[in-house]
Amino acid sequence: MKITKAFTHIVISIALLFVCGTAHAQVANTSAGQFTLNSVTTGSYNLANGYAAMFSDTTGNNNTANGTYALYSNTTGNYNTANGYGTLYHNTTGSDNLAFGAFSMHSNTTGPYDTAVGYETLYFNTTGGDNTAIGYKSLFDNATGADNTAIGFNALSVNTSGAGNTAVGSQALYSDTTDAGITAVGYKALYTNNGGTQNSAFGYQALYSNTTGYNNTANGLRALYYNTTGFENTANGVQTLYYNTTGGSNTATGT
Repeated sequence: MKITKAFTHIVISIALLFVCGTAHAQVANTSAGQFTLNSVTTGSYNLANGYAAMFSDTTGNNNTANGTYALYSNTTGNYNTANGYGTLYHNTTGSDNLAFGAFSMHSNTTGPYDTAVGYETLYFNTTGGDNTAIGYKSLFDNATGADNTAIGFNALSVNTSGAGNTAVGSQALYSDTTDAGITAVGYKALYTNNGGTQNSAFGYQALYSNTTGYNNTANGLRALYYNTTGFENTANGVQTLYYNTTGGSNTATGT
């Protein structure tokens, strides 16, 4: 009887699991592509497609990697999904992450429970957890910041360690690096903020020029537009308190 190479490979692979009582109890792994799941020992229920996808995985379970070098460095991380070239490339033990898009979460090592959708989203994240980034390079520089939500082109792009921020809109909270508890909704809302805390901006370029001003609330197109260091202001309406720069404790309601 002619025994094919493929059949021989399967027989040898099964036999090796039980040699000398040192069984590698890997179960139900699926791989397609050269060097996929190259180092696996007991990791199970993994799916790897693409050159060197999940190359370093040893005991990680229930991971999905689609794309060249996806989840390349993962060793023991579980329940990760990586779709795209170089996604979650440096992840080692981080678990429960979801990355879609080339180089998304590329630098993540141990950060858990992150979601990144888009090219280079959460690119420099290493240990930050519970972040959501949707849109081209959103939360791009985030490294250790946690509990952030960024939706839109370059939203919260240069944030590094700031936590608990929400940015919705193209380039919202773009310049902020380390601040916490800020909400910016609208195109370039709180665009130059860096040092100001507990600010809320809703509307196109609301609180656009703010740098270190704090406890401000702006609702409306370009409300508090020129505010830089002013604090505890409330502006409701289109271009209300538009020229305020350093004044504090103002309340204005307009159209």
